[in-house]
Amino acid sequence: MQTHSIKLRPLALLLSCATVLAACAGTGSSSATATGAREHDSRSFAAAANGSFEALAGARAYYGTDAGLQGDAVYAAESPANWSGGPVMLT
Repeated sequence: MQTHSIKLRPLALLLSCATVLAACAGTGSSSATATGAREHDSRSFAAAANGSFEALAGARAYYGTDAGLQGDAVYAAESPANWSGGPVMLT
């Protein structure tokens, strides 16, 4: 008696990929209007303060205001006084 086996692994992978792609397709709705304008494009922002703060002991404080794309942006950073300028991770 001869049996024919169907390889299900490639079929299962194909169906899984198709399901994921269908789920990522979305409903087609968007927050953009027919003109391409989005709700957040009309919002305006203002720098709340100059960002000044006192650094912890053994650290240096850097702060200020920088010109952003949609107005001024406040920044503040603190680094150890003996920092050699190595890599920094922003979170």
